[in-house]
Amino acid sequence: PARRRPRAVAAWAAMTGLAAVLGNVGGGAAIQYGSWRSLFWYPVPLAVAALALAWAAAPVVPRHPRPLAPGSTALLTGGFLALLYAVVAGPQSGWTSLPVLVAGASAVLLLVWWVRHELRAAHPLLDPRLFLRPAVRAGALGMTALFTGMFGLMYGNGQYLQYAKGYGALEAGVRLLPMAAGLLAGPRCGLLVERLAGRRATAAGGMLVLASGLCVVSTVTAATPYAVYGAGAALTALGCGIATPLLSHAMLSALPPERAGAGSGLQSLAREVGSALGIALAGTVVTAVFTGHLPAVLRGPGAPGTVAEARSRSTDPQVREAVVRAFTDGLHAATLTLAALVVCTAVAVAVWFPSGREESPGERPDARGTERRTAPASARPGGTARD
Repeated sequence: PARRRPRAVAAWAAMTGLAAVLGNVGGGAAIQYGSWRSLFWYPVPLAVAALALAWAAAPVVPRHPRPLAPGSTALLTGGFLALLYAVVAGPQSGWTSLPVLVAGASAVLLLVWWVRHELRAAHPLLDPRLFLRPAVRAGALGMTALFTGMFGLMYGNGQYLQYAKGYGALEAGVRLLPMAAGLLAGPRCGLLVERLAGRRATAAGGMLVLASGLCVVSTVTAATPYAVYGAGAALTALGCGIATPLLSHAMLSALPPERAGAGSGLQSLAREVGSALGIALAGTVVTAVFTGHLPAVLRGPGAPGTVAEARSRSTDPQVREAVVRAFTDGLHAATLTLAALVVCTAVAVAVWFPSGREESPGERPDARGTERRTAPASARPGGTARD
């Protein structure tokens, strides 16, 4: 029901981010007490339990009347894979190298082809015309930026806490628990702020809180107390917890009930694309700055690309300290880049986010973003439940 939907979406949003944080803790334990292979085994019993729970508790709904769209799925997936490859390979192979140029051109070609295919399809996988609705644009773009910022930070979490601060794998994972607290507190804080400032200001404000957390992390060095880093990580998660439920609810409210599946799928797409872009973008910036700031004895052809590899090539304490400093320089650049991206997106979200009342059940937006009021099926000649 509409009155319960905001809290339900808030709980769902909190669990989505919380799973990522707890995965870092579980992953740290698996690495410290097992091997990297155990990372692929410990989620199996959790997945089986979740499958059994879904089988028992998920409501049974009618089958979706639309056919599958393997062609559209292949175009969309291939386009994003090519884009991510270009972003990740750019610093190592060179932005003008043939593989990167081919991947970038392929990404543009495949995604444009996907849009044309969807506009002509009788049953599109994801109708691009949905983005004509400001609330859908705000929700999709905002959620992508939120997860780009949060997962970009997660890319550097383990390396900073282990190599700069000297913690073990499990200790590093445990020290990310402030992020879990921020994600759990975020939805409740958002509900409180919403009563004072409204949904639009709260959604954009949550994104700015996330950006402020990234800015705090951009100041850390090896000598910075953990409390400062923990505060920055917690602020990042708090901002995600504040904004995600509002963006999700706005997106679902902008779609008619029969398109709820498309809205849910679009949210999943935004989260996954944002997560992948965050890791790719942070990795690209960190690697580029790190290799450029390495001490002279480690530069040149075959220069190390990671902190572990660079430290293994020298036993000189000053060189090893310079390696860590080169990494924190890269972390500074990456977090500031991510923060700027989130701030720019927050401005767009503030413009597009709906400020009026929610749609009533009697209003049904059509595929092009306009609204039309329809009478109940029983009140129209020949009307049926399917209509």
